[in-house]
Amino acid sequence: MFPLQLSRTNQSRIALVRAVLMPVLVTVIIAAIHRTSGGAIIVNAPRDITHQVIVQMIQTAEDGGTNPATAFDNELRFANIESRIDDIWAQAGVDVRILPALSVWQDSFALHGTSSPRDVSDFAEIFARASLAGVLNPDPYVLNMILVDTVPGAFPVGTNTVDGLSFYGRNGMVIAIGENLPLFQAGRDGIAHVVAHEIGHNLGLTHPFGGAVGLSNLMSPNGATEQLTDAQIDAIFGTEARNDDIASIPFGGTGFLRPITTVPEPTSNAAFLWTMCAACLANRRFRRIKS
Repeated sequence: MFPLQLSRTNQSRIALVRAVLMPVLVTVIIAAIHRTSGGAIIVNAPRDITHQVIVQMIQTAEDGGTNPATAFDNELRFANIESRIDDIWAQAGVDVRILPALSVWQDSFALHGTSSPRDVSDFAEIFARASLAGVLNPDPYVLNMILVDTVPGAFPVGTNTVDGLSFYGRNGMVIAIGENLPLFQAGRDGIAHVVAHEIGHNLGLTHPFGGAVGLSNLMSPNGATEQLTDAQIDAIFGTEARNDDIASIPFGGTGFLRPITTVPEPTSNAAFLWTMCAACLANRRFRRIKS
């Protein structure tokens, strides 16, 4: 089993914790990252865009549909957060497309669990329930991003905090967004930082240099910038199996990076619906390209 990765952006508190997921004896690294309020996103020069990652947003709520998890708020703020994620991943030649939630998944357990702090093992249960409910994107190479109130392994998210938990080199991330963050630019940048960080984990990137905190790197806990090294960029495009301080990649690669010239044929009515949703979003999105 692959390890999970928890990330936290918090304006006042940073913590580094290790936990063991029982009974399968999987070590789970829970690490905090910090995004300074008002700080600019700092990346390397953009490369020509050659590949795309597609992320499906899945918003949870209570069983009766109340108290939905905080999402990206309105259309304009959604586009702004997506464009900031694009700014980050452009240094790797990667475009990120986020598909909005088509509906709200009413599942109280997925939203907040039953304990505080929430049990880390809830992560696997969330995705098992999502699969049974049919809310995951039918394309296995579209990353599923489930929005909740409480990320497994953490306390309920604060109003100015964003938490994330994800697989290394596999599909799936859980994100909890504080309700204030979509309302101001530094908050939206914090959301972009954590989502981009979790995408990096799904693409196989680990915490560099043994998990050293505060480095000028997107994948560093409490990373000072959103920069990636050439070695990290090369790693996400690799197809050889590896598990080191740069990346954890399955044999054949993750499959989540799509050449931008490739337009997949829909394999079912459901897949066609997701594709059309993506096309509609593309027609209304705006891009902020760093010079």
